[in-house]
Amino acid sequence: MENKEGIAIVRVTLTLCATIIVIGLGYKTMKLLGIIPDLSEGRLENNQAITPQLYLDNKDKKNIDGALAIKLAEDIKESKGFFSDDEGNVTGAIGLSGSKVNMSFISFLYVNTYKSSLASYITEFTNKDERNDIIKALNKLPKF
Repeated sequence: MENKEGIAIVRVTLTLCATIIVIGLGYKTMKLLGIIPDLSEGRLENNQAITPQLYLDNKDKKNIDGALAIKLAEDIKESKGFFSDDEGNVTGAIGLSGSKVNMSFISFLYVNTYKSSLASYITEFTNKDERNDIIKALNKLPKF
């Protein structure tokens, strides 16, 4: 006595599981090969709050003291350590900036002081998950 219905259900289930695994691996492989674009790349560099342009377009909306902005830029610079990094300093500085325009002003000061992009500097020592946390912190800020 065979249970044909039970065997058929098991075959269908195994086929569905195998299909899902193959599709998942295929997606990851295509993403790795660049066939499917990785939309997470460049998200930090494209965020207006971490580039000087937002500040340059809205100079009258800045409400952060220059000394505090310089201190926050220095805190971000010091976040990169030789053996370990403190990404919490970056998100902390973002929170203390108070707004996207203020954060953009900090980026402006960073570029003028260190002659490199703040977004590029942060990208150098953070991984994808840490950059996502930084982007979330930037997105929580009000624009002005």
